[in-house]
Amino acid sequence: MISLYVDDMVIIGNANNLIKEIKQQMSQVFEMKDLGNLNYCLGLEVWRDFGQTFLTQGKYAKSLLERFRMEQCRSAATPLQ
Repeated sequence: MISLYVDDMVIIGNANNLIKEIKQQMSQVFEMKDLGNLNYCLGLEVWRDFGQTFLTQGKYAKSLLERFRMEQCRSAATPLQ
């Protein structure tokens, strides 16, 4: 899967050889940089652990708390099933 937003591109898949080939072919046509594994994109933090991929907006939530001077507020539990 290839996702493109303005000048940011994310390529994901389970065929590493195909991903390398796509990047090589695109770099012959376009000026581009390979920034390695995805860590942060469009407000989402991304990380992998034990074969699972996790997405969070923790950085965005912290910036909202700082913006409204609520860094010291207490959290409230929200029960979910």
